[in-house]
Amino acid sequence: MSDSSLELVDGSDPPADLDLFDDGASSAAGDGCPECGHPGISKGPGWCAACGFYPALNLHIDVEQEQQEEAEPEPQKVDPLEMLRQIPPWVPILLAGAVVLTIVSVAARMTIPVTSMSRPIWALSQFAIGFVLFVIAHFAAYLYAIVEDSSFTVLDILLRPLKVWGPTIHGLPETSKRVYMGSWGVLAAVLGLFVVDGIPYHKLWELGPEEQAKPNLVHAVTDMARAGEDSDMSMEEAIEAFAGQAGTDDLTPPPLDDYDPYEPPSRPRHIDCLIVGYEPHELDGFTALALAGVHKGALRYIGTVSNEYINPEMRAELLAQMELLVRDRPFVLAREEGFRWLAPKLTCRIGYDHWDEDDRLESSVFEKRLANIEQD
Repeated sequence: MSDSSLELVDGSDPPADLDLFDDGASSAAGDGCPECGHPGISKGPGWCAACGFYPALNLHIDVEQEQQEEAEPEPQKVDPLEMLRQIPPWVPILLAGAVVLTIVSVAARMTIPVTSMSRPIWALSQFAIGFVLFVIAHFAAYLYAIVEDSSFTVLDILLRPLKVWGPTIHGLPETSKRVYMGSWGVLAAVLGLFVVDGIPYHKLWELGPEEQAKPNLVHAVTDMARAGEDSDMSMEEAIEAFAGQAGTDDLTPPPLDDYDPYEPPSRPRHIDCLIVGYEPHELDGFTALALAGVHKGALRYIGTVSNEYINPEMRAELLAQMELLVRDRPFVLAREEGFRWLAPKLTCRIGYDHWDEDDRLESSVFEKRLANIEQD
């Protein structure tokens, strides 16, 4: 430590011949500081390290500045509460709105049955509202940007959307309402598309008209419907009459020796079917479809297909149409319990392994919807 770095209490510099390490001066002062009583002044540099008193000149030297420079800085403690106080007030509001939107969307997905038309309506409505809110907020951000910077053009709305939002972000918290609207709008649209999960995306890839059911099924349904309308015969009598016209005296299947229903097929078999009923279910909409198809020369009831093999989007679409076609009794002879019967309009293609001994489809799988039957 040099003498030039010391300063007297009155602000003046110490004498040039001042020797802070003069042992003689130290001994003259005794073993302790005469001012503060700090021990060991005669063994040190000749001045008191505690108060800065120099006995040889009867002066005080300012040592506080040097002691502060030599002392190690204490580590600063992080106060979590203080950090929370530093968060801008608009941030919690923005996050709270995002959490509410997410909870509502998840609740809609969990509570609305996948087969209900309410689900796609909810999803599309949420997407539309969110998209409109974002467009309004985005245009407002553009108007705010051109006021701040005249170099913005109309094309920047599409070509530089993030740049357009720059002045709005820098203008927080005054521009917080615009940020809320834009952020919540985008989130609502995204949640509506991908979380509510009610939009039949598979339909977007199905271009062109729906495939028609095979002519034999369409003709059989049309002829049977006309036979039932033009006469006083019961539905069962109309079925028997149609079966007789087709060359079959009754609905009794031929002897089992004529065919092997359990022979493994070399490839999957398919049949176009008329949906004649469904088994309603409170949550899933329906659990099974009742089917009729042309088999052994006649249109007859050929079994059911479980909703397990029908994707959720198709289930919702089917249920919406079936609820409009409910009738009192089955279009073909069927004795299933707990089914709601339908007018002959909806058709589909079913994959199956084989026929059982009662002329019912075994291991049936719903493959696709076919075009509706339009009767004259």
